Amino acid sequence: MAGENASKLKLDENINIKDLKVFSIEDNGGSFFVSRVDGELKAVQQQVYQYFQKEHGVHVTEVKLEKLASSIQIWSSMMWSAGGPSFCDLMGAEKKAINPFWEIIKSCVGTSNHTFPAIGLGIVEKFQSLVPQSVSDSFVKMAEELEDELNSMLGDNGVLLYPSHPTVAPTHNTPLLLPFNYTYTAIFNVLYLPVTQCPVALSKAGLPMGIQVIAANGNDHLTIAVAEEIERRFGGWSSLFSQKQNYLKNK
Repeated sequence: MAGENASKLKLDENINIKDLKVFSIEDNGGSFFVSRVDGELKAVQQQVYQYFQKEHGVHVTEVKLEKLASSIQIWSSMMWSAGGPSFCDLMGAEKKAINPFWEIIKSCVGTSNHTFPAIGLGIVEKFQSLVPQSVSDSFVKMAEELEDELNSMLGDNGVLLYPSHPTVAPTHNTPLLLPFNYTYTAIFNVLYLPVTQCPVALSKAGLPMGIQVIAANGNDHLTIAVAEEIERRFGGWSSLFSQKQNYLKNK
């Protein structure tokens, strides 16, 4: 995928886990629009970093970044400032922008050609267009500061453990009621940071739980190396599949 730039990712570089700096953030600091991180997910994240501490002698530093509490505003401002066709234009095949408010009415009677989440994103986009430019610019500046803060903290040999989602794997349609929980992953997209998602364990209800591993820009090889180590210890997706089969048999 990286083409001629693949060599910049240093994917063939051998990584000694003992030499890494590991940081952990258990939640985004709280937001009215986002669910609190489930206690089981926090426990799983602690299991992961305790493993790195005991097995590899790596000191894990727990940190808090206040700007993460504004993930929704940062993400929407960055998307709005990116330029190019709007999402409503894209939904209309760049011929005629759709009206998301009309589409949501149509979806109630099953006549819309678009999914509810897509329509919802179109509505968010419309509301974002009403935000004063000065406010949007302030969140874009905050994004730049947060990106610099993370890149500086992680450097060339650091990784960050962070929840993939504030809840365990949601059941079908639940995200429609909690549409902004996605910002736990979306924030790193607009900060241009590499992320690897790692399955770790099943919840008490038999639902998959995992964490994200984040590194500074261009250090994809670090997130992949840590993900491989997590898979060696916790079994990865195949282990979760086996656990799920046993869970269903014993239920």
